[in-house]
Amino acid sequence: MAKVLLEISDSRTTATGTNTTFHVLHPESSSWGTIITSVKQILDQVGSGPPLEVISYPEWLAKLKASSDATPVTANPAVKLLLFFENTLSGDDFESPYELNRSLAASNTLRSPPPSLDKECLRALIKGWIEEACI
Repeated sequence: MAKVLLEISDSRTTATGTNTTFHVLHPESSSWGTIITSVKQILDQVGSGPPLEVISYPEWLAKLKASSDATPVTANPAVKLLLFFENTLSGDDFESPYELNRSLAASNTLRSPPPSLDKECLRALIKGWIEEACI
């Protein structure tokens, strides 16, 4: 990420007076199905709880709505984002609204990125969440 930011800051591809916004994100998205499969595998290996049950996005959203009246927000903070989940996300079909052409033109690194889902990085992140009692 730092290398991409340096390449963009050194870029001379923008003209004065034009929009100089650069979006820095991985140009190849991973589907939710791919991400949750990896998360489930990792949690089943390193977690101490029961196996993670994977449900569809609409089913999860219905459960979140049902819990919004019965569960205190402190016990289920996702309830605070219920309108966001209802209006913005649609499960596996999410597409980024960010235009990357300017960023790709300015950064060699962004044009040749590593895989969009690094399972070892994800494993380390999840293990850190477990160690800090976040999950």
